[in-house]
Amino acid sequence: MTVKAVHSFTTRYKIPKKKEKTGNTTLYSKKHVDEIKNARIGEDGYITVPEACALFNVDRDTIYNRCKWYNIPKKTKGKNVIISIEGLRKVFGTGNIAINNVNEPALAAHE
Repeated sequence: MTVKAVHSFTTRYKIPKKKEKTGNTTLYSKKHVDEIKNARIGEDGYITVPEACALFNVDRDTIYNRCKWYNIPKKTKGKNVIISIEGLRKVFGTGNIAINNVNEPALAAHE
């Protein structure tokens, strides 16, 4: 972000700042910036890919693979991809479980 964009962002959301006495540096509260950015990303019923990885204990490739295979709705918000939590729960179950078999649909088709 440019200096002007940072100033605009911090004043719009009233993020606390602190000027250092040595040099011409202004420090902004990382906690407040993260809260604002995460609030802008989050939508009801959608989670980010890292949150989905942590919730279902799988890697990023598995999340994207299952989204493509099962047509789970996903959106892009800037650089972030958010995925429907309902669609993920239908595929993975309730959460915090390990899914190791990536070829599960292919194996079911051969039975």
